[in-house]
Amino acid sequence: IFDRQTGLAFLNNKKRKRVSFYHINPKPLPDGSYEVHKEGCGRLVPDPERIDLGSHLTMDSALDKALTYYARVTPCVHCREGD
Repeated sequence: IFDRQTGLAFLNNKKRKRVSFYHINPKPLPDGSYEVHKEGCGRLVPDPERIDLGSHLTMDSALDKALTYYARVTPCVHCREGD
């Protein structure tokens, strides 16, 4: 169950986790992969240049969505730490 007002999702009626909005940087890294960031990350490219992935409970879920755009994706190390 997702509470739009608080941005919290209830899992198994016990756990609560805040939903985050994720984006892809459309410029590939030197290894050819594309980096996925959480909204608010200081390494995120400006709004018109990034690809929105929508709201997700986890980085893994956002990475799965990113794979529908690019064959090689990787989480931003800064964004992954808080996940």
